[in-house]
Amino acid sequence: MGRAPALIAILAFAACGEDVSNGDAGVDDAHPGAIDADLVNFSFTGTFLDWDSTTTAPCPIVGAKWYATYDDSRVAITDADGAFSIRLASYTPLLDVVPPANASGCANGSYPQHGIAIAPPAVVAAGGAFQARSMTTARLSTFFASIGTPFDPARGHLLVHVNGVPRSLSITGNHGLPQTFDGAVWTAGDAGRDVFFPNIEITGTTPMTTVAVTGGNALGLGAVPIAAGAFTYMAVVLN
Repeated sequence: MGRAPALIAILAFAACGEDVSNGDAGVDDAHPGAIDADLVNFSFTGTFLDWDSTTTAPCPIVGAKWYATYDDSRVAITDADGAFSIRLASYTPLLDVVPPANASGCANGSYPQHGIAIAPPAVVAAGGAFQARSMTTARLSTFFASIGTPFDPARGHLLVHVNGVPRSLSITGNHGLPQTFDGAVWTAGDAGRDVFFPNIEITGTTPMTTVAVTGGNALGLGAVPIAAGAFTYMAVVLN
């Protein structure tokens, strides 16, 4: 499966609360026309797992491609453990996620959903783990049936991976009933290790939704992009 066109325009995520000044990993000279020469590079790592993958029954998504939205030469491919690592420019911490063409080796079917990943440098610098999940075609049908609403390809879908003690998350815009994952099962709720917001209404020419948390400090919150039929992936650090 080849790369789809970039799902969104390149955006600066000052609203997400990242500190783009932390650390100096050097400047990318390989593609001087792609980004501002003053931008700092940083390493972004994460894992990509099947929707129902657990520690005792792991199911990594192998062969997915993670492209920097602004530079096709910056690409990572998930390995046998679902892990990847890529260098990103600090002011454009966005990736297009292209699922593998092959069927899953540990779940029923293949993964149809393209994605958008967000990697604010402040979350990375704080040691926040990034973990994304996707559903096979078969699981897409059964999961949305279990929450009482069909998957809407005209709407966006957001998965938030939570570092720290879970607290209630919320987003702007109309959406389906939030679901949480506790490391073993998915249930209705807005506070968990992973929180999923399905069927988010798409409005405007650059669709966004704003993520907030109840009480305390947090890194990684703010306005994030969504796209019709795609999964947006992000991680937050809750203090």
